[in-house]
Amino acid sequence: MRNYSTVNRLHIQRKMKKKTFKIVYFSLVLALLCCTAACKSESVAGTVRSLADMEGKTVGVLAGTVAEESLARRGTAGEVKAYANGETLADDLRAGVLDCAVLDEATARALDGRSRKLVLLDEPFSDQGYRIAIARGNGRMVDAVKEAARDLIRSGELEKMRKGWLEGDGYDYVPADLPEDAGTVTVAIDASMYPYEFTDGQGGYEGFEIDIIRAVCDRVGVRYELLNAADDEQLIYLAESGKVTFAVGRIRESDSRLVEYSDTYVTEEQYVLVRK
Repeated sequence: MRNYSTVNRLHIQRKMKKKTFKIVYFSLVLALLCCTAACKSESVAGTVRSLADMEGKTVGVLAGTVAEESLARRGTAGEVKAYANGETLADDLRAGVLDCAVLDEATARALDGRSRKLVLLDEPFSDQGYRIAIARGNGRMVDAVKEAARDLIRSGELEKMRKGWLEGDGYDYVPADLPEDAGTVTVAIDASMYPYEFTDGQGGYEGFEIDIIRAVCDRVGVRYELLNAADDEQLIYLAESGKVTFAVGRIRESDSRLVEYSDTYVTEEQYVLVRK
């Protein structure tokens, strides 16, 4: 007499093995497809090979930087996306969300060096001068700040600062001993731009331009308080409105009758970062 229960068990086991095999097979196929899609998204072909190719493209910038203004003046980009940090911008550029990005040279080269998928175009997009904007109203202070900035350049001290901060040579500014009755000025900075100006993690500020402020104020014979601006645009507003004695940073010289400008102490070029 046939044991039907045994036969049924064997039949069920065979069906379960076939079903398990199908599940495993389709899971592997799905995983492979997902992996392939991810790999493709990370290696999207570059669409910009020259400045002329930027017309109509989606361009990334760091929020509040001069790159936004430069792109607005040219008016050729299709869409401009502003980012709070370079890492997120670089991720979107690699993934194809952006066609390219316009950044200051130091930031662009730093991001370029971190990824073999990104590269800088040889031709600079624009250049930007770093200078001091001094509020009018106190003629003696205007003249003193401008002369102090010139002396920094003439003496070679500013070049030592530049190499120390921007080329990694190292630099330690030695402050002057000011008299107790020395006055105090308020200076606007934008502490979002390492290594020019940045927070030191302890509530203070450091950077190339912080040392410039120290040296200028020592030469003028005053102490200083720092006011951190939201971006480059607010820097010039704070100086024009008289809310600060002077502002330091990426300041484009304008026809404003409310401020005067020091000589440009650094000219930094803007570069275009693209996918290979």
